[in-house]
Amino acid sequence: MLANGCRMPVLNLENCSGCGTLQPEGSSRCRSCGRRAAGGIAVSDRRRRALAVVIVLLVAVVGVAFVRPGGREPAGALTQPIVLRDRDDPRSVYRLVAWRREQQGTAEALVQRDGTSGRSFSRREIDCANGRARELGAGDSLSDSISSRAAPPYAVPPAGSIWAQAVMLVCRSPPG
Repeated sequence: MLANGCRMPVLNLENCSGCGTLQPEGSSRCRSCGRRAAGGIAVSDRRRRALAVVIVLLVAVVGVAFVRPGGREPAGALTQPIVLRDRDDPRSVYRLVAWRREQQGTAEALVQRDGTSGRSFSRREIDCANGRARELGAGDSLSDSISSRAAPPYAVPPAGSIWAQAVMLVCRSPPG
């Protein structure tokens, strides 16, 4: 047991704004008076919530870059992710999170997958004229999908697949 009955090692302490007793930094409630702390995040949840906030911010920043190339919002811009379904993976939810269509007939799309194994992201370049796509990046985090690497050749996505659906949705929209 350490300071104030806490079983976790306490590295940083702060005074409760209500009664002034020392509390672990980031505690959600004061152990003495029960008053809610200003931060409102329990120490055990702090890392998990910080990671969630970082992921949401990254998706928002990358989404703005995809949806608003050059600061212009194309006619087919997403205001909310489009949910896609894969009959071969019914326990997962796929979302077309962001996309941008270029004047040259190509597009870029970002798909998020939430499944039993967790969350992952995939970014692809799409050749709208020929209905083909190639992977630009993928991984368990948004930063993994953004990291650049050598792009493989274009391929036609299998009919009914998530990427076949994404190609159809993105290529139907006018260039932005």
